[in-house]
Amino acid sequence: MKRRRFLFPLAAILLLGLGAYFMGRGDEPEKRPEAQQVHFPTHLRSEEYQRLAKRRTLRPEIAKALAQAAQPDAEPPPRRDPMLAALPPAAPGKTAVVFEANALRNSPIGELMLDCMRKQHGQNPFDEFQKDTHVDPLVDIDRVAVTSDGMMVSGNFTNANWDFLFNHKVSPTSYGQSGQIYVSPSEDSEVGAVGIWNNEMFLTGKDVASVQAAIDRLEGRTPPGPQLISEEDTYGEVYGVISPSDLGAMFGSDNKELAAKLSEVASEVKLHVDAQSDVAMVADLSGPDAEKVSDLGKSLGGVLSLARLKAQAEGDQDLAQLLDLAEVDPDDGRFRAKLALPMSLLEQKLAWCREKSDAGAP
Repeated sequence: MKRRRFLFPLAAILLLGLGAYFMGRGDEPEKRPEAQQVHFPTHLRSEEYQRLAKRRTLRPEIAKALAQAAQPDAEPPPRRDPMLAALPPAAPGKTAVVFEANALRNSPIGELMLDCMRKQHGQNPFDEFQKDTHVDPLVDIDRVAVTSDGMMVSGNFTNANWDFLFNHKVSPTSYGQSGQIYVSPSEDSEVGAVGIWNNEMFLTGKDVASVQAAIDRLEGRTPPGPQLISEEDTYGEVYGVISPSDLGAMFGSDNKELAAKLSEVASEVKLHVDAQSDVAMVADLSGPDAEKVSDLGKSLGGVLSLARLKAQAEGDQDLAQLLDLAEVDPDDGRFRAKLALPMSLLEQKLAWCREKSDAGAP
């Protein structure tokens, strides 16, 4: 599961890294011809509305009771998506990014990454894991959420062999209506506890209390509050909220000035990645000081323009192609950065991944 956990975030990290590399000071970007058309995620699409509706399975017991107590004739609150309900409540400095693992696995970039892994291993890299745990990551896992407090995985875990994951050293403790909690036997572990809820959610936390809190949110013992990720923001194959400090940490030690500037200017960064054809990312950055945010966006746009000219002058066509698809749209108190990795370029660079499977295909 660890290998799969980091397989699909790779594209998003590459895109973020590209933006960080070229961010700095500069002027307004020059006007240039329309580049290759790439679909950037900006709103819920019809299929995502349908996906959202199907996932509203969680009964809002406490919310319903509170609403009926205040207004007996009021409409009952709608059911909720268990993944969104289990996430920590909205708060400054919190990060939560959801990866639609099943959708990514069946996307062009997902298929290509799997071909690369098969080429390296000579077989399905998850066969042994499936044999030991009775969980097929390519079928049974639906979504993976990485948060400031831990990780959540949703899917079908009815047949999972959890004892194997804990080397048969830990026995679970029942919690709530449908929860099981395993406490880590090692005091040095970054994961203090693991929760299994209703055989459809796997949760990790730094301690037992954080896992219990997530299960409480799932089972309605905590009144619903502001969500870290709203239903309206569940579009794309990757989506979520990244704290400025976590985003700055991705840029490495060579970009400390940038990380500090982000932490100073930004209050929230919303991320959406579409992988249905090309890999296209949209990052919306907002902050309390509209002028500072706008200046940061203009600086990024200027540097992208200069970097594009430099790539063309040096004959770096791959980089120039990527920069053709990058743009920054400053707005009042926010800006939107768009970056993309064309699937045609990825297939060209990773063609070796498919040589063996194509040659051996019937």
